[in-house]
Amino acid sequence: MVSACWCGLLAALSLLLDASTDETATESILKAELTMASLCGRLGLATPRDAFISAICQASLPPHYTLTALSSSTGLANKAYSIQGHTVQMISPCSESHQQVVAVGQPLTAQPQGTVVLTAKSIQSMRTLLNLAHCHGAELGTAWKLVLATLQHLVWILGLKPGAGGALKPGRATEGPSTVLTTAVMTDLPVISSILSRLFESSQYLDDVSLHRLIDALCSLSVEAMGMAHGNNKEPSLFAVAKLLETGLVNMDRIEILWRPLTGHLLEVCQHPNSRMREWGAEALTSLIKTGLAYKHNPPLSQNQRLQLLLLGPLADLSGVLQPDIRQRQLESVLQILQSQGDSLGPGWPLLLGVIGAIRNDQGESLIRTAFQCLQLVVTDFLPTMPCTCLQIVVEVAGSFGLQNQELNISLTSIGLLWNISDCLFQRGGQIDQELNREEVLLEQQAREKGVALNRPFHPAPPFDCLWLCLYAQLGELCVDPRPAVRKSAGQTLFSTISAHGTLLQPATWHTVIWKVLFRLLGCVRCSSSTADREKIESGGGNILIHHSRDTAEKQWAETWVLTLAGVARIFNTRRHLLQSLGDFFKAWELLLDHIQSAALSRNNEVSLAALKSFQEILQITSPTRDFEKPDALTAMGVPALAESLPPPCRALIRQGGRRGRRACGMRRRTLHCGGQRGPPGPARGWSARAPPPARTAPPSCPASPSSRHCCRSSHRCTCTSDRASARMTCAGWPPSCRGRCPCPSAPTSRPSSCPPTPRPSSPACRRLCSLHSTCCRRPSAWAQWKCRPCFLPSWISCCSLWRSPANHRSTAGWRPSTSPTPSTTRQSGWR
Repeated sequence: MVSACWCGLLAALSLLLDASTDETATESILKAELTMASLCGRLGLATPRDAFISAICQASLPPHYTLTALSSSTGLANKAYSIQGHTVQMISPCSESHQQVVAVGQPLTAQPQGTVVLTAKSIQSMRTLLNLAHCHGAELGTAWKLVLATLQHLVWILGLKPGAGGALKPGRATEGPSTVLTTAVMTDLPVISSILSRLFESSQYLDDVSLHRLIDALCSLSVEAMGMAHGNNKEPSLFAVAKLLETGLVNMDRIEILWRPLTGHLLEVCQHPNSRMREWGAEALTSLIKTGLAYKHNPPLSQNQRLQLLLLGPLADLSGVLQPDIRQRQLESVLQILQSQGDSLGPGWPLLLGVIGAIRNDQGESLIRTAFQCLQLVVTDFLPTMPCTCLQIVVEVAGSFGLQNQELNISLTSIGLLWNISDCLFQRGGQIDQELNREEVLLEQQAREKGVALNRPFHPAPPFDCLWLCLYAQLGELCVDPRPAVRKSAGQTLFSTISAHGTLLQPATWHTVIWKVLFRLLGCVRCSSSTADREKIESGGGNILIHHSRDTAEKQWAETWVLTLAGVARIFNTRRHLLQSLGDFFKAWELLLDHIQSAALSRNNEVSLAALKSFQEILQITSPTRDFEKPDALTAMGVPALAESLPPPCRALIRQGGRRGRRACGMRRRTLHCGGQRGPPGPARGWSARAPPPARTAPPSCPASPSSRHCCRSSHRCTCTSDRASARMTCAGWPPSCRGRCPCPSAPTSRPSSCPPTPRPSSPACRRLCSLHSTCCRRPSAWAQWKCRPCFLPSWISCCSLWRSPANHRSTAGWRPSTSPTPSTTRQSGWR
C-alpha cells in the first residue's frame, strides 16, 4: 500500500507545506512527512524514504537554495517520480515573501552569490529533520548523507562554529560580518546546538551497520568540503570533521569498528593545504588517540597489545606529514600521553619513540625543542619501566638529537642523556640481559620459520653487548661532530663509559669495540684533523670570543685528536690483559703504534706531545721518581722492556718529550714494532741487536749485610736512622730530589705471623709480593693487620711492584739484595 500511494502523498504534503503559513499546520505537515519517511525506512523502501526526507530538507533550506545544495550533495532534488504511468514533479519553495525572515547569511557553496535568508518555517523544518535523525537514525541508511548535508548548510548559514570536543557554538559577530540573526533565532541557537550534539551522542545506540553509514556520510561531506577549500580563500566548512570527532568520542567502547575509516580520513585532512582544515584534522585525530588511551577498556589496554598498537598507529603516521604545525600538535600530544599514560604503555613504546626520533634537522628549533622535551621525560622517568627491547631505540634517538645542529645545548644535553642511559644499563644489567636473551630466542625462531637470517646491528654479539655497542657507536659519531664542544663532550663521555662499564662486555665483544669503535674513531679524527681549515675564526657566535689556541678549525680538531688518542691509549693500558687474549692483539698494537707515530709527526706541538705521552702510557713508563713503584707493562705482556732497548735520546724523549728528541730518536714504524712473542722474555723482532742492560748491583759503598740500615738506589746512598722518641725512620744522605724514593718505613711495625719472612717496603701501596713465596700480602686499614692470599699470574706481576725474586727477574729488578732474607729477621732493622 505504501508503494502505491507514497508518490501522491509526497506531492500533496509538499504543496501543503509550501502554502502553509500557520505554525501549527506546518508542524502537522512536517510530522506526517517524518512518519512516512520512518515507515518507508522500516519497510526497506529506500526510494520513498529518501524522497520524504528530501522534502523535509528542501523545506529547511532557503528558497532557491535547495536545488544547488541538494544537487551538489545528494542528486535527489528536482527529481520526477512515475505513478501508474503519470509523472509527478516535486515542488520546491519559490518565494519567501509571505514568510518571516529570521536569519540572513552567506551560502556555503559558491552559488548562489550574495546572501540567503532563513525563515521561521526553515527553522521549524530543521527541528523536524533533527528529530528524524535522532529518533530514527537506524532507518536512515544511505539517507544519512542527505540529512547531514542539509544540516551542514544550515549550520554554515547560522554561523555555528565547532568548539572543544566538536560541539557547535554560535560564532562571534566579527567572524561572520555578513550573518544577521534576529532576536527570535538568537534564542533558539543554543537549543539547536544542543540538539545537534545530542544527535551525534545518540550514535552510541546505533547498530554497527548504521554507525558505519553515519561515518561514511560524514567522511563524504568532509571530502566535499576539502574540495571546495582548494584554491578558495573562503573559510572551509568544519562541520564534518567536528562531528567525526564527536561521534568517535562517544563510541570508544567499540572503537575498533570505526577506528580505521575514521582515522584514515582524518590523516588526509591533516595534509590539506588549508591551515584551518589541517588544524581541525590534527585536533580531531589527536583528541581521539588521547581519549582512546585513557578509556577504561576491557581487558585493560596494557594487556591488549593489538588495540594499543591500533590506537597509536595514526599518531606515528603523522610523522609523514610535512607541515610543521601538524608535527607540533603531534609532539604535544606525545608529551601529554607520556605524562598521563606513560606507565601503562607497553608495546606502544617503539611507536612513540619513533615519533620523537622522526624530527629532522631542518624542521626548526621549536619542533626539536618539543621533541627533546619528550625524550628527556622518557629517559628520566620511564627507562626502568619500558621494555628492555626498546632501550636501543632510546639510544639511537638520543644520538640523533646530539647530531642536530639547530640547538647546541640540546646536543650537549643529549650526550648527558646517553651517560644516564649507560648508568641504567649498568644498574639493571642482569635483568636486561635476561629479557634480551628471551627476545633473541623468539626472534631466531621466527627467522628460522621464515627462512631468513636474523638481522640486527653488531650480530652475532650477545644482545646485551649489542646494546652497549650501539651506545658506543652513537657516542663515536658525536666525537666527529663539526662543533668542537660536542666533540669534546662526546669524547669524554665515550672513554669514561668504556672505562666505567666495559667490564660488562664479553671478551669477544672487545674485538668489535677496538676495531669498529675506537680505531674507526681514531681514523676519522686523524683524517679530519689533517684536512681542517687553518683560517682564523673571529668569534664563536654572538659575543663569544675564541682563545688564540683554538681560533682555527685545525687547532680545534687538534684538541679532539689529543683527547681521542689519550683515551684509546688509556683503554689499551687498563684493559691490557683482556686485550691480550684476543687473537689479533698484536695487529691492534701495531695499528695503535701507527696512530701514535702519525700524531707524533704532526706539525701541531700539542698533538705531538700528546702522542708521546700516550706512547709513554701504553708502555707504563713513569717519571724517574716513581720507576721503582710500578712493574714494567711489557714484561707482563711477555715483551722485553722497550724503553731500555731504545737509544739514549729516545729514553730522554719519553721522559721529557719534545720535537728535538723525537727527531733524534727517529721513531719509525719499523723501530716501534712490538714483535715480542708469548713466553719468557726474549729479544724482540724489529729492534736493534743491543744486549739488555746488566742487572744492577749495589754500589761498593753499600754494606752487603741484610741487617744493615743502608738502602741503595742507583748511585745514591740512603741512611735509615731510627728515632726512638718519635718512633719513626728517617732518611739522610740523599739529594732533595731523591728523598721521596727513600724506602724507610714510616713507623715501626711487627711482621704479621701469616706472611712469609720477607722485607716489606715502606710504600703506602696495600699490595706487595713476598719474594720467597707466591702469596700477596694486603694491608686493609692498619699497619698491624695483614692478610695473605694466593697470587697467580698475571696478577702476580701487578701485585709485585718492587720485591721480585732475584733468581727469576735479575734483568728487571731495580736492585737485589746480596743475600736472601732469613725467617729470623724479625727485628725492625731487618726491614729495608
